[in-house]
Order: sequence, then structure tokens, then C-alpha cells
Amino acid sequence: MLRIIPLGGIGEIGMNMVLIGTGSESILVDCGIGFAIKPYYGIETVVADFEELFKRHSGISSLFITHGHEDHIGGIPHMLKEHKIKIYASPYASELIRYKCADRLGSRFKPDIQTVKGFEKIELESMSVEFIPVDHSIPDSCALFIKTVDCNILYITDFRLKGLNRDGFVQRVGELRREYGEITILMSDSTNAMDENVNLGEDDVFTGLDGFFPRAEKKIIVTLFSSNVSRINQVISLCKKYNKKLFISGANIKMHMEISRRLGYLTPDDGCIRPDSEYSSTRDEEIVLLCTGSQAEENSSIQKLSFGYHQFAGAGQGDLIIFSASQIPGNEKTITLAINRLIDRGARVVFSEKDRVHCSGHAYRNELGELIDVVKPGFIIPVHGESMHIQSHYDLALEKGIKKDNCVRLDTEKEFVYEGGSYTINDQPPLKRYFVDSSTGELIENDIIRQRARAAANGILFISIVTNEKGKILKKPELVPYGIAENNKTRKVIEGIGWKVYDYCKNSGSKFNTKKINDLENLAKREFRSTFEGKPQVVINIINV
Repeated sequence: MLRIIPLGGIGEIGMNMVLIGTGSESILVDCGIGFAIKPYYGIETVVADFEELFKRHSGISSLFITHGHEDHIGGIPHMLKEHKIKIYASPYASELIRYKCADRLGSRFKPDIQTVKGFEKIELESMSVEFIPVDHSIPDSCALFIKTVDCNILYITDFRLKGLNRDGFVQRVGELRREYGEITILMSDSTNAMDENVNLGEDDVFTGLDGFFPRAEKKIIVTLFSSNVSRINQVISLCKKYNKKLFISGANIKMHMEISRRLGYLTPDDGCIRPDSEYSSTRDEEIVLLCTGSQAEENSSIQKLSFGYHQFAGAGQGDLIIFSASQIPGNEKTITLAINRLIDRGARVVFSEKDRVHCSGHAYRNELGELIDVVKPGFIIPVHGESMHIQSHYDLALEKGIKKDNCVRLDTEKEFVYEGGSYTINDQPPLKRYFVDSSTGELIENDIIRQRARAAANGILFISIVTNEKGKILKKPELVPYGIAENNKTRKVIEGIGWKVYDYCKNSGSKFNTKKINDLENLAKREFRSTFEGKPQVVINIINV
């Protein structure tokens, strides 16, 4: 018997994590964060409730990582804070996990990681897992071939069939099919299942970038995903070719370059990478700035350049800015606003596949079809994408001749149970999720989000109540509105709330406790709501004298 429970990554972008289990043992594949696409007020990422996960599934023995992107490893420090688990990962992903755990949990924390090389097989109690190298936009990405007594699974997410690993992957899949007769279940990336175009290769992108470098009038600014080491290497090579001086901006990109250098993946720069201190004395025509912010993230280098407050660089008339990255769904508006600000400063902006300066790390529809032809699976479960991507991938599988009953639309937290050549799908209670506070890194729940949303929409009303040691109110409370539009009408309402709070406290006859404070908050909100549509966030401050 085999169980598959997606815990995220289906019907959404991010949160990639799946539980795969036999009767005696379970493993997790990936442990990613989700991305908050709504205005969650200081929240950018989301993680699973790991305490509840391990309560429900006590037999989880280990965690296998396909690659090092945040939506596949970002949840690991939060998991390891409470639960120790053996991790198997490729060299690059292993280094990233160690870095993130040190950053989040302290330098003394050492995760239990076994680094696995391509085509290496890990033998567990009731299954084996082989790492098969694939091409993606981060080094050391792998598909996983998972063999159990009942069946086998090829789990391949975040890949493309263009690149150096293509032939080795196709060859190994052929060997596995001959060895086991069939690959029972294919679980495959759906991100670009709707895209009918033909994906570019890295050689095409290098040619595209090479065409822009000699045409730049002044500075060249390149922004990309920090983990795209092959693209960083291309920029280094072009800087050497055209005698440019390369400056790096952004902690994340510097971290990835350091890991790449340590593993031997970074192209030698031969001195073209220069320190920030030389930037101001370098002619614009010699400068290439490689920076973070391809998604126009808050406080990224591109955002700072677009607003004009970057710590040492600027963007202006005659500069060429290259966005060498895809737009993650949900980020389109923010990126467009940043591009517009850069253009308004006089810069020329080129971006994505339109100008052949980027190729997707995810297989397009034709590549997904080719994968089905190569694997010839008994069953297919589309994963990794929003509902429209999953449905398009499902339809493609039907077009490629997979029987309808063998094309499985599996939603997050549904349980797929395979036994004796057939399967059932069972409901699972939803797993709680936590928001990650961007400032502190702490996990917070919906009630705090509601408080922030109310404060942002309707302001805050601070109520200070002065009492004696017996809890008796001594004078009319002081009310201070913050972020509330003030006029005669609001001032009158706030004055009335003050007297009602005073009367309540005077007549309640008890010391202040949680219930009494909640009653006062609700009283103030009701009074405000009786006159206006919204109600502010109310903060009660008790001052004992």
C-alpha cells in the first residue's frame, strides 16, 4: 500500500511539500514556504503547522529535497525548530539549508543533512530514493525515483528538458523502465502547462545578453533570481569579454555567489568584480551592476534604484536595465510599477523572453508532453501550480493517451492510496498554516492579521484609563485617534466613547481583567460602527497610580 498526501503546491504557487508513505514508513519531499499575494501587512511568506503535521503522521523518517529554491526549502528552519529529522539533499541545496538554519536558528545549530550526489540511491526501511539530475534555474536540481514494494514514483518538479542534464535524465528513465517494466506514477511540474511556446535554452539567453552589452550607452544593470548561478556566470563572462567592471548589490545574491564559489560552480571573475567603494570613481560606460529585485521585492536593489535611494548606485538617462527573470504570478503589478519608475528616470528596460534575456526553468507544454512520452507512466498526478495549470496538465495527459481514470486531479491535503493496481482518494482535514512576520521571523495567526488589516483600513483608537490600586477609575479616559480622519463628527463620536467607557468602568465594580478589557474594546468598536462603516483597532492602556 502506498499513500501520497500533497501538503501544499497544488492549486497554488509555493508551499511545495508532499508526504509519501508505505504501511510502515513515511517521507516528506520538499518543505517550502508559500507567498502571501494579498496585502497581509508585514507578511510575505506562509508555512505549514509542523507540530500538527508530525502529530498526524508519526512515522515520518526523513525529508528529501529536490532543489534549493525557497518554495521547496524555506520551511525547513521552522520545522527543525521543534522537530529533528534527517535531510537528504544535493550539494547546493545542502549548503543553502545550512545557511538558512544558521541564520534563523543560530550558528550553533547543525541540521542533520546527508549530501547526495546525482544518481546516488538512498535505501530506507521500506523504500529507496534515487536522485536523478535535471536542468532548472538553480544548481543541483534533481528528480526523485522512489521505489516501494507496491509501486514506484518518478517525482519531477521544477525542471526543463533543455540543458546539460537532458540526455542523462532520458537515459536513466529508460533504464528504470526496462528494470521495473513500468514507471507506475509520474508526479510532474505543471507551472508552464498552459504555455504553447518553445522554451529558450541558456545558449539563446547568452546570445541575447551578448547583443545588448555592446549597445549600452551608459551603465548596464542586470537583475535576476539570486539563485540563477548559470545566469550570474553569463554576466561575469560578458563583463570579461567587454572589459566591464562588475558590482554586486544585494545580500542574497552575494550569499549565492559565495556558495557557488565554494562548490566550484562560479565562473572565475579574473578581477572584474569590484568592491562598492570603487563605484563612484568608475565611469558609467564601464559599470555593470548585478542586483536583486527581479520581482521588485520590498527593499530590494531594483526597488531602491527605481525610487532613487540606493546606497551607492543610481539609475538614469542612458542606462540599460535588464530583467533576466520570469514574473512570479501575483508580482506582475509591483514589477510593472518598478519598471515604469525606472523608465521615468530615463533608463531603457528590457525583460524576459520578449528580448531573449531569460529562459524559464520550468518545462513548457511541449516539454511536458515529451516527458510523458519518455516516461510512459501508468498514472500521472500533475503537481506544482495553480488550479488552471494543474487542469491544463491533466488535459495534456489525456491528449498524450493516458487513460482518464489514470489521470489524477489530486488537491492539496487529499490522500491518494494505491494498492493492487488501483487507487482511492480520501479526504484529509486541512493542515493549519502560519504567517511569517517579516520583521521578527515569528509565526503568527489570523487574529493578528485581522488586527493589522483593521488598523490599516480604519486606524487605531488608543484609550488610556487611570485607576487606583483597587481598580477604580479616577477620571475620564484619554482617547487618542491614530490614522483616523478627524472632523467634528468623529471628534463627537470619540468624545461620546470616552464617557461611555468612563460610565462602564465606574459602574462595573470589578478590577480589570481580560474579559473587562475585551468588553471595553467591543464597546468602543460598536459605538464607532454605529456612525461609520468601519471600526478602528482599539488599544486599551490601564495606568495604575
